[in-house]
Amino acid sequence: MKIIYIACPAYVGSGGPEALHQLLYKLRTKFQVKAYIFYFDYNFDLDKSPVNQLFSNYVNEYWVTSIIEDKSSVLLIPEGYPELFRKYFKIKKIVWWLSVDNFFKIEKKTNPFNFFFKTHSIFNQIKLFISILYRNKIAFHFTQSYYAYNFLSKFGIRNVFYLSDYISPYFIDKCLIQELKKDIVLFNPAKGYDFTKKLIEFDKKISWFPLSNLKLSELQSLMKTAKMYVDFGSHPGKDRIPREAVLCGCVIFTSKNGSAKNIFDIPISDNYKFNSKKSNIESIIENINSVLQNYDSHKNNFEYYKNIIVKQEELFEKEITNLISLLKLKEAEA
Repeated sequence: MKIIYIACPAYVGSGGPEALHQLLYKLRTKFQVKAYIFYFDYNFDLDKSPVNQLFSNYVNEYWVTSIIEDKSSVLLIPEGYPELFRKYFKIKKIVWWLSVDNFFKIEKKTNPFNFFFKTHSIFNQIKLFISILYRNKIAFHFTQSYYAYNFLSKFGIRNVFYLSDYISPYFIDKCLIQELKKDIVLFNPAKGYDFTKKLIEFDKKISWFPLSNLKLSELQSLMKTAKMYVDFGSHPGKDRIPREAVLCGCVIFTSKNGSAKNIFDIPISDNYKFNSKKSNIESIIENINSVLQNYDSHKNNFEYYKNIIVKQEELFEKEITNLISLLKLKEAEA
């Protein structure tokens, strides 16, 4: 049986690594595929486990050695780490595009493409991006969002397939329990804060609450209490927090950036999506106050999206079945 190694940055507890761990868990438990998380980091702390505590339930074995050059196996690389494309030659490589934008926002000094991406135009960046993919013979591309799928297709990248992710059943069960809603608007300071700050300054009478430095239980409690969540960030992929907020009964406002621009990744009315520009601030504030005053009528407009989110685990498993077939990870039964 082949092995699939899932490359993941050590220690990190954000949405992308969670998707990588979900894939590991499903491959090992539901599909009986031999899979390992392959933790990489440029400065390993030998006295510290590379497994973030948020994902400890997903992992019972992991891989940290760089000796994975097995021709018969597969290395899955998240798109934000193209230096791994060049580092491993013999093993079959696939890319999981958990975002688009992170490919062009590489910050690690050890990355051989860092200088180029920081000093060249987006046109030349994309030319390099295409040459990297073809030169390194990426076997397949999997995308977590329609935004990423469309991006790759537009530039003629072939062998592109969907592989999404899901919100954990534990989170869903907790959030579907109804609580009394309050006139609170949540925001994530890590997502589009430059624009959100202008909204906060425009109307300080609104109860704004940042989602930062919170335990999972605290995040759930806030989302179940608040009427709204706003996210005017770049939406580099199909982000988790907007989905979690909808599950908890929040009305959400988003930008029209990245994955938020299309109806497939965030399937809500354009009435709840806004261009992040100064001339829209007064209108956005008026709409926020309208939702706070008429919450019950607005929340019904998110039932369709909520039902899609609840079914994403089932869809994810179907997509994994396709991945297993494409990569021939399991021997054909006699």
